[in-house]
Amino acid sequence: MILNILPEIYLVLQLPTDFSFTKFSKNFVNQPFFSLTRTNDEISIICSESSFNEESKTVTDLSLAKQEVNWKILKVDGVLDFSLVGIMAKICDPLAKASISVFVISTFNTDYVMVKANQIENATKALEAAGFVVKVSSN
Repeated sequence: MILNILPEIYLVLQLPTDFSFTKFSKNFVNQPFFSLTRTNDEISIICSESSFNEESKTVTDLSLAKQEVNWKILKVDGVLDFSLVGIMAKICDPLAKASISVFVISTFNTDYVMVKANQIENATKALEAAGFVVKVSSN
């Protein structure tokens, strides 16, 4: 299985449920990787640190968001069928054995695993030792 490391550094934001999405610029939500999840308890956003820094200049409410910074994203290459079982377990097991914390995101097509940027080399080594091919993506 191939995992692609996305080129940017990412952050996770937590916003209150009453935050207005209309405040976001089109450029902010149209970046190569942007994830927004809303529950009854919170709004979570995952975006590049550079786009957040630019957006927070005009959307001052963003500076009040809780932030977890300095993440890299590993994208599972290809489209995964919904019937597949154990993909995340196969990826997360060697990372857990290497004491590397993860944050996982799934989309309709594929899965993404986030690790702290200072752990990306250790994560790459652990995954390659487990038989994964890890590549640096250009987009």
